[in-house]
Amino acid sequence: MRYNFLFGGLTYTSTNYCYDIINDSIYYTNYVCSTWRAVSRSDLLWQNLTRRIWNRHHRLLHHLTWRDEFIFRHRTALNFTHARYIYSTLHFNPAVDHINNNEDGLSCRRLALSDRYLAAGYSDGSVRVFHLPFGLHLFTFFPLQRDRLGQFSPAVSGIILSDTHIIFASLDGDIHVSLTNNAVPTRRSHLGDVVNDGALVDFTGCNRWWVGLYAGG
Repeated sequence: MRYNFLFGGLTYTSTNYCYDIINDSIYYTNYVCSTWRAVSRSDLLWQNLTRRIWNRHHRLLHHLTWRDEFIFRHRTALNFTHARYIYSTLHFNPAVDHINNNEDGLSCRRLALSDRYLAAGYSDGSVRVFHLPFGLHLFTFFPLQRDRLGQFSPAVSGIILSDTHIIFASLDGDIHVSLTNNAVPTRRSHLGDVVNDGALVDFTGCNRWWVGLYAGG
């Protein structure tokens, strides 16, 4: 006797076995043997499925098993399929850590997202990190001040964010690096040369590479 079962949104055929990944539960028919139960607990199986279905060859650091990784990828895809979203307001006290008196400096210029954090970069050069999914304001990072382009010289032009590090660039070309948990002071990794290079209008990258878009050099 053969039964169909749902695995990561795709239908597979097996014997007396059913897996419902959406509800993060395993349901067995009355005649499931111990072999199938053991197979369902195999992390190697989840690794192979994650590689074949989601084309992922490395787990995220906070996923302890490949099963966790598979469920995470499945739920993320499912959210896009069903257009699920949550609207919320991020709250912080601008009077506490605003670095100048110009209220226009609080306009948000850039956003970046990791698995645990959301970073927002502002026109005054500050970058605020919020914890997901609760939206709690955790830390505020500031650039080392240099006035090369006037009021908007430190305006954030790009952010690279991971669960461990944050890298953000300013319009004047300066690039700053810190730990996401704010355990060490922010340091300037690159000193911008706006006269020769122009204004750094966009900045992105990954853990290994950075790339910037300059204008007016």
